[in-house]
Amino acid sequence: MHQVLAFEMDRQTPFRADDVHHAGEVVDRDSDQQRLSVDLTVLPKQRLGDLLENLAAAGVRPSL
Repeated sequence: MHQVLAFEMDRQTPFRADDVHHAGEVVDRDSDQQRLSVDLTVLPKQRLGDLLENLAAAGVRPSL
């Protein structure tokens, strides 16, 4: 699913896949129509970098 979302990023958001971190979560499945509904979360890489720098300056080191 990660690859499909990356492929669709340009069409579904104003971002390019290379410029963001993204994740998708399946929220509904329709077997009859062979469709999934997915919640997409997108965070620009630059914004995350800024947040991590601010946390580091405050002495906070987040873990993944």
